[in-house]
Amino acid sequence: MGEKLSFKMNEEKKQTIRTKILSKMLATVLISAFTVGLLGFVLNYTSTIKLLDQNMNETARIAAERVEQELLVYVNIAYEAGCIADLASENVTVDEKREIIDIKAKTHDFQRGNVLGLDGKSIFDGKDYTERAYFQAALKGKTYISEPLISKITGALTIIIAAPIWENGIPDTNVVGVVYFVPVESFLNDIVSAIKISDGGSAYILDSNGTIIAHEDMEKVMGEENVIEKAKESHSFKKLAKLETEMINGKSGFGSYRDGLKKKILAYAPINGTNGWSIGVTAPVMDFMGSTAVSLIFTIAVLAIAFAVATKVTRRLAAEIGEPLTLCEERFRKLAEGDLHSAALTASADDEIGRLMNTSAVLQADLTAVISDIKYVLNEISQGNFKVNSQDPSYYKGDYNEIIEAMNLLCDKMSEALQKIDLVSDQVSAGAGQLAQGAQALAETSTEQASAVQELTAMISDVSDISEQNAEEAAGACERILAAEKEADKSKDNLSNLTEAMEGIRTTSLEIQNIIASIEDIASQTNLLALNASIEAARAGEAGRGFAVVADQIGKLADDSAKSAVDTKKLLEKSIHEIQAGSEITARTVEAIKQVLATMSEFGEVAKGSSEMSRKQADMLMQVQQGIEQISSSVQTNSASAEETSATSEELYAQAENLKQLVNEFELNV
Repeated sequence: MGEKLSFKMNEEKKQTIRTKILSKMLATVLISAFTVGLLGFVLNYTSTIKLLDQNMNETARIAAERVEQELLVYVNIAYEAGCIADLASENVTVDEKREIIDIKAKTHDFQRGNVLGLDGKSIFDGKDYTERAYFQAALKGKTYISEPLISKITGALTIIIAAPIWENGIPDTNVVGVVYFVPVESFLNDIVSAIKISDGGSAYILDSNGTIIAHEDMEKVMGEENVIEKAKESHSFKKLAKLETEMINGKSGFGSYRDGLKKKILAYAPINGTNGWSIGVTAPVMDFMGSTAVSLIFTIAVLAIAFAVATKVTRRLAAEIGEPLTLCEERFRKLAEGDLHSAALTASADDEIGRLMNTSAVLQADLTAVISDIKYVLNEISQGNFKVNSQDPSYYKGDYNEIIEAMNLLCDKMSEALQKIDLVSDQVSAGAGQLAQGAQALAETSTEQASAVQELTAMISDVSDISEQNAEEAAGACERILAAEKEADKSKDNLSNLTEAMEGIRTTSLEIQNIIASIEDIASQTNLLALNASIEAARAGEAGRGFAVVADQIGKLADDSAKSAVDTKKLLEKSIHEIQAGSEITARTVEAIKQVLATMSEFGEVAKGSSEMSRKQADMLMQVQQGIEQISSSVQTNSASAEETSATSEELYAQAENLKQLVNEFELNV
């Protein structure tokens, strides 16, 4: 923070108070003088323009009246000529009339004059003027001033002043002809050339269309220059065209415009008694600004002198103010840098700057006393003395009082904190001893737990192996039961076949029994036939003796057959009885085998479930074994931690004792 403040002060030092006073005072003087000069110039310029407005308007009005008077004189001359009875009389010869006109023209400096008949033809040369506007106007009894036109005689630009010739020379009677006079071509130009309001000024006359009909520059007259028409093609004539539009509208006024690089002013007024003519008086603005220029030069000179004087006075004043302030700034900068031993400032002047320098000395003394006392208090605190007090509390005035309050509070807080540390160190020492004992007991218990867990791990490992072996044997028994079940299932099928075979034998025996019954019938019939044959042979006597022998043999064969059939029948009946008994035994055997198969199937399912349970039991024992191994690792870690805690507790106990000894070295506010 101190470095930033110092840097800021060094930066601000680049622009001293002397420079500020000098620059601001000079700026104030310069701005004030410039403002006054500018205001004077503006007022002078404004008053000049206002005076020009009045004077030039008056000049334009007077010039218009002069032209009007000149034209009125010409009009009166033409009117008087129209009232000459000789010009109206037919008894007067043309030569006499010409002589009258020539005398009039010479007397009044006209170029020439002419007399026209009612048919518009000149009585002198016979030329026809019927189409001329002045002739038409004069026929109606009006005295007329024509617009500038090209003369048919001279080819020059001129004007015609025409008047009616009254019958018998009596006005307002019948018009019997027209008389006109032609002034010299330069007559209007001579009038405007005589109007000079300044060296660069001039005057000119416009007709009702805005065309220049009189100007000191004849080329503009002969060229029939029309600014209003020019403004339609060039923007530079716009302002002048606006003023000339006001002129041809019959208005009076004043305005300014630019002619190239020059600024000009124009005053204008209508010329009464004409067909919309107006006169303008123009001049460069600078022709009237001589006094204003002199005033400006004088103002600049006064400004320069005032600025020089103000500079000198301001430099002296800035030095009187700046140098003491520079000393104060240097002293305060050293105070900010911690320099309390440099010489204090003294001042003899009893003004604000002197009081500022004396105040800096008082400030330096007060700071020296306060810092010296703070140094004393802090040195005592650094040596462990928290009972220390200020050498002179009166040093701490105003906001400085917060410093001594903070130091006293620091001592109180440190004493309170160290007392609490002493108390806590006792508690820590007692707790560390208890913690060491508990940690030692915990270490021993953890060692015993580790040994027991290792034994339990070995037992569970054995049980896991046995369970795994049981699971494998149960799986083998399950497979053998399943194989026996398959073999028993095959025996069941063989017994079923045997039952079917015995059923077939019984059926066949029954059929044989039927055959034997048939044989018995045949034997009985054969025996009857043999008896009949014997009877027949007996009847036959000697012839039937051989037949009788055959019949006797047949009878014996029949008896033997009957006997054999009876024996065979008995045997068959016995066989059928035995077969029936065997079939019943076979049926019971099949049922028994079915029950055995069902029982073996159930036993197989039980054996399969037992195998799966044994496998799950083996897996669970494996997980238990892993868990116990983790417990064993944790117990070993706890055992090591308990031993470390025990060692740490002993170290903590020793450090608590050291802390207590250190606290006892301080002097505390109890």
